[in-house]
Amino acid sequence: MYPHDADNVENSKPALTQFLDTLLTKTSLTRVNFIVHSMGNRLVARTLESVAPLFQAKGVKLGAIILAAPDINVDTFKQLANVYPLLSLSTTMYVSEADKALALSHRLVWNSPRAGFTPPITVVPGVHTIEATDVDVSWLGHGYYAAAAPVLYDILQVLRGDTDPAKRPRLRLANSPDGNYWQLTP
Repeated sequence: MYPHDADNVENSKPALTQFLDTLLTKTSLTRVNFIVHSMGNRLVARTLESVAPLFQAKGVKLGAIILAAPDINVDTFKQLANVYPLLSLSTTMYVSEADKALALSHRLVWNSPRAGFTPPITVVPGVHTIEATDVDVSWLGHGYYAAAAPVLYDILQVLRGDTDPAKRPRLRLANSPDGNYWQLTP
């Protein structure tokens, strides 16, 4: 069942591409924010990679991109993530060790590490990684981005334009072999 959902994600790319093209050509919007959850990260990463030349040619940037519990292979994420800073004002990724859905995806379905599941912490240039393990509120741990007050508050700060993690409350700097990330405290 879950691998079938991955096929549906791939099949949705033309529709998202058309939606983004419509936003660029038929509206007067100046900023669009994305909040992307779980497997939707695959769709958005691959779509943004393909529309990047169009966005850059038109001089358009997205606002904030919020990547919540990304269920995407770490290596694939690292290959595609370079598009985020090119197309957005900021990109923030929330990850958690307590995300049981991503743990199952990692161990039972794909047999590969997921960008939104730790350890290890996935850190890439141009993406602020926020480790939110300590604020999880649900049994499955996959909806923390929409249920935990500290995460919601941090997302609100990002959407308001406070994109520097060093200036946001409840975040403390941490490091990994791949670079610095931020830990969200309850």
